[in-house]
Amino acid sequence: MRKFIEKDSQINWLDERYYFIKNEYYPSATFILQSYPKGAAFAEFLKMAGLQAKYIANKAAEAGTRVHKAIEYLSIGMEITWDDKINNEEEWAAICKFKEFYDIHKVKVITTEVIVYSEKYKYAGTVDLICEIDGETWLIDHKFAKGVYASGYLQIAAYKNAWQEMGNKSIDRVGVLWLKALTRGPAKDKIQGMGWQLKEPEKDFEHLMSIFIATQKLHNEEYPEAKPKNRVYPNKLNLNK
Repeated sequence: MRKFIEKDSQINWLDERYYFIKNEYYPSATFILQSYPKGAAFAEFLKMAGLQAKYIANKAAEAGTRVHKAIEYLSIGMEITWDDKINNEEEWAAICKFKEFYDIHKVKVITTEVIVYSEKYKYAGTVDLICEIDGETWLIDHKFAKGVYASGYLQIAAYKNAWQEMGNKSIDRVGVLWLKALTRGPAKDKIQGMGWQLKEPEKDFEHLMSIFIATQKLHNEEYPEAKPKNRVYPNKLNLNK
């Protein structure tokens, strides 16, 4: 949930699963992909984690958000420091891996954290990075997780479709920059280093988009009305008033 506060008035908690595009609510691509089958590994995680599953997932999401924000700052030319907001060694190591990827492959940032949307299919999302590497235009999503799953490739395919539908420069390649990879260093014909790898989908774009659209149909069955929650609370409380 995202919040904003109207001074001396109220607190608004907005549902981040939706984007407001041209007077319509578009579900986010990541929200749509919650309807994609999680697979046996996720079922095993739920079995092992039990009642702690939601807590573990939330903590992982918070860590991912911090890493994403730091990479965004680096991408727009800002300097970041080890401080009370980024004081976890694993998170700082992931940020350093991005810096290594950026330096070694002479990444030219085109834009970062840009909102894209498809009027044709009615979804939206935020792309982590559009950049140029060796003369090719890449769309990249950063992942600070233990693995790169099928839904991640569907996500970047959906982002590519939306980006190009909006009339932007054509995307040559898409990939997931995995910042928890088990790689031990560079490899021939691969963009990777110690503990990081830029993974491309094995399936072609058209196939991935067809699976995303099928998943969206399942999502629409569960959420027939694209309408976010917006919870509003008073900014101050006093039992005497």
